[in-house]
Amino acid sequence: MEIRKLKSSKVLEKELLRAKIQLERNLKFSLDTPEGLSEIFGLDLLLNKTKTLKERLREIREITIEDIQNTARKIFTPENLNLVVVGPFNKEQRKKSEEIIALLR
Repeated sequence: MEIRKLKSSKVLEKELLRAKIQLERNLKFSLDTPEGLSEIFGLDLLLNKTKTLKERLREIREITIEDIQNTARKIFTPENLNLVVVGPFNKEQRKKSEEIIALLR
């Protein structure tokens, strides 16, 4: 499973570069829509911190492979897992859910 791989091995430099390029493009394009602007301004209000486009782009460019792995190890833990089941939940589905949870360990 990709989550386990992300926690145990480092992402490739080219994958990280591709993700950074995508994030930068998304950020720049978001400035062209009311929804994108409201998302940016809303985040600024929530965090009580205003950042310029230049600052945001710098932060994206400074992300390292180690940052990705450390963040994955902090976030993808059984303690942070939330599971919602709607409708009947049979034994087979329960077993599959437990297998997924075990992968996070």
